[in-house]
Amino acid sequence: MRTIAVAAISVDGYLTKGTNPNPSSWTSEEDKNHYHNMLHRYDVYLMGSKTYQVAKNALPANAHKIVMSHNVSEQPKAAGVTFTDKSFRDILSSFEGKTSEILVLGGASVFHQLLEQKLIDEAYITIEPVRNGSGVQLSTHGHYFEDKGFTLSEEKQLNNKGTLLKHYILKK
Repeated sequence: MRTIAVAAISVDGYLTKGTNPNPSSWTSEEDKNHYHNMLHRYDVYLMGSKTYQVAKNALPANAHKIVMSHNVSEQPKAAGVTFTDKSFRDILSSFEGKTSEILVLGGASVFHQLLEQKLIDEAYITIEPVRNGSGVQLSTHGHYFEDKGFTLSEEKQLNNKGTLLKHYILKK
């Protein structure tokens, strides 16, 4: 099974802007289109509880959402949503044979843990030409994925404002 991460970050490495958890408030239309297209290519998503709270209304209803939570018993029941505190390896193992790919939506803690455990195979990272200055930071420098053992497979400019989409693949 393959795991594919998708995220948008500011040029200074932030996934969010200040206390606003919703990246759609500062990402470009081109990134929103890319994100929408990615969501519709996969039928299983993995994310943290804060990401789920922000994204749940935008996620396709027919997709299965796996939500990491420290408070599983306190989470409301929802169709197509599994709240879990299992390890990432256990979660991925439980989907072996049921799906060939899982899309990882974040947040930063989920990304960091999966990257440390080498459980992400590919990443699509949009870099927006804005400085958020504060918020939840994914990286403090521009070579984060290369430092984690990934190779830049493709880079393309999404618009004339300087929005970049980088596709990374884990070196095997």
